[in-house]
Amino acid sequence: MVLRLHTLFLNLYNIIMPKLQNTQNNSKGVIEEIYKQPFVKPAEVKGITGGKVLIGALVLSTLAGFLAGLIEDAWFNDYFNNTSIQPNNNVKVAVPDLNSFIKKEEDQDYRQVLNQLQNQLLGIYRKKTEADVFSSLYLEKDFLGNALAVTSDGWLLTQASLVKDGNFVIIDARQKVLEPLKTVVDPLANVALVKVGLEGLSPARFADFNTLEAGQAILAARYIGAAKGFSLARTSLENVVYQEKTSGKDFLLSTEKAEHYLKLSRGLASGFKSAPIFNARAEVVGLLDGADKSGEVSLGIMSVYLNSAIDNFLASSNQIIRPLLGVRYLDLSSALGLAEQVSEGQKQGAVLFGDAENKINAVAPGSPAEKAGLKAGDIILKINQEIINERNTLTKLIQDYSPGQEITLTVFKKGETSEVKAVLGEL
Repeated sequence: MVLRLHTLFLNLYNIIMPKLQNTQNNSKGVIEEIYKQPFVKPAEVKGITGGKVLIGALVLSTLAGFLAGLIEDAWFNDYFNNTSIQPNNNVKVAVPDLNSFIKKEEDQDYRQVLNQLQNQLLGIYRKKTEADVFSSLYLEKDFLGNALAVTSDGWLLTQASLVKDGNFVIIDARQKVLEPLKTVVDPLANVALVKVGLEGLSPARFADFNTLEAGQAILAARYIGAAKGFSLARTSLENVVYQEKTSGKDFLLSTEKAEHYLKLSRGLASGFKSAPIFNARAEVVGLLDGADKSGEVSLGIMSVYLNSAIDNFLASSNQIIRPLLGVRYLDLSSALGLAEQVSEGQKQGAVLFGDAENKINAVAPGSPAEKAGLKAGDIILKINQEIINERNTLTKLIQDYSPGQEITLTVFKKGETSEVKAVLGEL
């Protein structure tokens, strides 16, 4: 009997320990752990019959208790206690409250990502000027929104509307209050870059817009201060080129304004204003916009506009200079029910269109578009052979270029296709 028990224990040990070791040594991508929780079916015990069942059950119960303690210590210690973990920089970070998340204490990659995110997120607060000790303390009601580090030497990205009046301060994860040194506003995407006197930040990495798709799981991270660092919320993308439309005139777009957004399948609390959203590779997918009328945050500025704003700024070292074409248009991919004489049967492209009632020209006077000979009713099908469609809008494609560059427009009008050259101006 002792020999059989010994053999049984060795068999169970040989089955379970390799799985424990493999799990501990395998790192498949830290954030991906949040999106899936593997279910391991208990192994069946065969070969115990008759009067041996009771003894076997008692032995297995004892072994199960021992192994359960071992597994709990190795895998679930912090997760089930629902406590916070302690990163290397001694700032506590709340463990994500996600049903499908498993944190392994030995997984150093996970800790590195937490530290990285914590070193990227800062809070924006309404500036306090009170001399009284209690009145000078920053409260949740003073919180304006989030800021994301985009360079290691203190340049942060946030919503322009949060910092436009200059009456704000930045607070990092170590509760250090920082005065803004400079603010640069992006005229296209309503974002701003803010410089603070802080070194050693972890610059964010941005996701390729072409990899985004509806239904994709994402994480939103917001600054919560008070030595807690940040908190995470899980949601998904409902639409990657969403535009709010309450009337027909909302379909009228401009090449000088970003009017398409990411839309979340589940709105988040107002504290997530200007919070970054990440994919499974810890890349920034977008920056959440302000709260809507319901108080929830559900729209985000697309990564393609964020990344181009930063690249543009780094190239100029002083400001964000966007290219200008100077047209208003209807996107034929999304403008359902458009009259045949306007669309000319085209299902994709941008038809140049104005609004006489509000004195909005299809082609702005003196713009590069007017100089190139474009007129109302022209349908732009391509830019340098890139097809214009619902995902690749005319506005988005124009932002792939710089002021002063010449582009070739494929234009359709009255059944004929031609090519038009235009030199982009400066917004």
